[in-house]
Amino acid sequence: MVDRASASAAGSLSRPSDGESPRPVRLYGFAVPKLELAAFDLDDTLSPSKSQVPGSVLAALTALLDTCQVCVISGGRYEQFDNQLLAHLDVPEERLGRLHLLPTCGTRYYRRDAGQ
Repeated sequence: MVDRASASAAGSLSRPSDGESPRPVRLYGFAVPKLELAAFDLDDTLSPSKSQVPGSVLAALTALLDTCQVCVISGGRYEQFDNQLLAHLDVPEERLGRLHLLPTCGTRYYRRDAGQ
């Protein structure tokens, strides 16, 4: 979690990458350092246990998928990801390649590849 004081500092510390102009990454009004990967647990972190991921969290995940790889892990099966997250996540196909799913405590790995 980024507090407002460190968010202001993070915005002033942006750096260029791959020849791009420096610009802070903004997430819900906070400037955050450029991330390469953000990882989350599904149940009781992104959503209440066995429930749909709330709209505000879906919006935040969508914003993260614009800028970095996103990994979600859970003890549940793939169907749980489908019911709680994927059925409600409205992002273009090319961004879904940045979403990494690890059901059954990370013993399986799924990532969208060319629409599959």
